[in-house]
Amino acid sequence: MHFLLGAKPGDHTHLFDQVVEALDRSEVETVHVTSVSGRRLVKGETQLIKNLSLNKSNEDVRVNFLQHYEFDEKSGEVSKRFSWVSDMEITQADMLLYQRGGRSRWRIENETFNTLKNQGYEYDHNFGHGKKNLSTVLMLLMFLAFLVDQIQQAYCPLFQALLCLLYTSDAADE
Repeated sequence: MHFLLGAKPGDHTHLFDQVVEALDRSEVETVHVTSVSGRRLVKGETQLIKNLSLNKSNEDVRVNFLQHYEFDEKSGEVSKRFSWVSDMEITQADMLLYQRGGRSRWRIENETFNTLKNQGYEYDHNFGHGKKNLSTVLMLLMFLAFLVDQIQQAYCPLFQALLCLLYTSDAADE
């Protein structure tokens, strides 16, 4: 199985040291992009550095490093920075595809956990795994309930009609 995983400087110091060295040697492929977000233009830059070791203790595990910057519209300073590693062969032609994939993966995870925390599932960071594993069992049951809800929301006409009715009655109350 291939991977595209987020990488943060504090968690991967050896990797990011290699990134700095590659940048100093100009061993970087760069794509500049301008996109629209809401009503504003967002200028960005995506960089690719190939064949870095993932960590110091496993020098033979080689990855391609992808990072994306977004710049503040007024100051031109970096406002957001994202970085990923992958074992897949990434070319300059498909750098933006992988960058969007990395961003989407984060968004899916973030929105899923937000739903679990704030929409009745009562999931919170206090789900420790305990000595007898009860918390783990309860967490897995909650994930299963969430999965069933998602399948019903996507494919069950009765469930979809009920959601529509609930949302329209909430809007009428406001």
